[in-house]
Amino acid sequence: MTVDARHYGALRILFGAFAFGTILYLFQKSTFYYSAEGWFPLQAYQNLKNPYLWSVLKYFDSPLSVHIFFVFMLIASLAMTVGWWSKTSTIITFIGFVSIYNRNPTVVYGGDSVLRVILFYLCFAPVGKAWSVDAYKNGEKSNPPQFSWPLLLIQIQVCIIYFVTGLTKLHGTYWINGHALSLILANPTYAKFNFYFLRNIPGIEFFLKICTWLILAWELLFPALIFNKKTRDLAIGIGVFINIGIILFLKMHFFGYLMMASYISFLQAKFFDGVERWYAKIA
Repeated sequence: MTVDARHYGALRILFGAFAFGTILYLFQKSTFYYSAEGWFPLQAYQNLKNPYLWSVLKYFDSPLSVHIFFVFMLIASLAMTVGWWSKTSTIITFIGFVSIYNRNPTVVYGGDSVLRVILFYLCFAPVGKAWSVDAYKNGEKSNPPQFSWPLLLIQIQVCIIYFVTGLTKLHGTYWINGHALSLILANPTYAKFNFYFLRNIPGIEFFLKICTWLILAWELLFPALIFNKKTRDLAIGIGVFINIGIILFLKMHFFGYLMMASYISFLQAKFFDGVERWYAKIA
């Protein structure tokens, strides 16, 4: 079984860009988060005594060496995004991102986990065969079919993320009784704005209950919906709507963007044809 090379090209561009953005954001705080002069020095990392938290950053402890590491990672993730030495730059970006993630696990969030695992799968994919500097240099104007198993693993991973998230919500009461969204929007830790005024709008509590149950049902049913051709567009459409809500209303950094980017793995070749036609018009 084969897939369109542009699947991998699009995923490389999007997740390379998110890796670059994340590293650039952390670069500004790298001395504080990852160096000997910060609040989580190397000794604190070593005290974790977790063999699975390997990190290249254990060899870089001074502020200058940490800065050099981050500059190198910015170059690698940018190279991945444009598709220059695509395979090598993707692997380096993955290793560097895991090193940053593991060096100080107290400052990570769910989006970091999504980015990390997708980068891992892309290390095994032919990411440079389409929409890349490498493809341009090699004169690959067509999109030769590529092996599909890395893409299938990404699809399965996205399904696991949503299904397990839905199962976890069943262990509490607020998602089941429909109060979860109203409580989240009223919590300044999660909400971007003060939504307390919504409580004064007639019918808003009922509307938020419906949205809460819709999200829960969608997460639990996502694997079945996305692998059925008749319901795939519905599953993606609901997902886009939910993630736009996350982006607009919640403090979730890149999470909403990352999850929407993962939907690329489920799209058909005609979507990429449309993108190429649009690019041809503006180029």
